[in-house]
Amino acid sequence: MGFKQPTIELPVKTNQIARVIPPGPNCADMTSLTAWYGHPVLSSLLSGILPFGAVCIELFTIMNALWLHQYYYIFGFLAVVVLILVATCAEIAIVMCYFQLCHEDYR
Repeated sequence: MGFKQPTIELPVKTNQIARVIPPGPNCADMTSLTAWYGHPVLSSLLSGILPFGAVCIELFTIMNALWLHQYYYIFGFLAVVVLILVATCAEIAIVMCYFQLCHEDYR
């Protein structure tokens, strides 16, 4: 079926030779702090710490409520915690993708 269709014509002419990505600043070199977010280890730590911190604080409040025998609002609060976690993860994913695109690291 696919061989009967005409080939897809691209709307723009692309270059067959891949563009060379210039080397970015070294994150170990503390004189150039312009692209610290481009380092994979630092970006992974940054993107993991914020959702973890948000959920840790909320779960601490839930555990305090359990300890104080205040069961009447835990499930509503837990639903809010899940929504906060989803929103935080989505925002972090968008921001880290934006940082990588700005750093021009398309790998």
